[in-house]
Amino acid sequence: VRETGKDVLIVARTDCRMALVDGGFREAVERCVMFQELGADVVYAENLQSREEYELLRRELEDSTPLMLAQVQLHGNPKSNQGDGTAEQNLYSVTEVGELGYQLALF
Repeated sequence: VRETGKDVLIVARTDCRMALVDGGFREAVERCVMFQELGADVVYAENLQSREEYELLRRELEDSTPLMLAQVQLHGNPKSNQGDGTAEQNLYSVTEVGELGYQLALF
């Protein structure tokens, strides 16, 4: 396995969702599509803000592209907010992560 390079897993990640002034969701999706096209093993968009965004990203990528969801955006985290200092989302269960079409989750 090592000789073929298959012992390396490439997780392609973008943080642009909250970095752009106008909200960079569309940019995050475009980057994830590029990651997929370039052959990343796993695709990850940081700081998505709602279930709808997770669902939209999943629909934009091929079903065979593994997606990762990181659950570090908790209520009261000022870096992930809806303008009032509270995050929109709660933690998703393992079942919900799977239902969203994501294969990996960080808790």
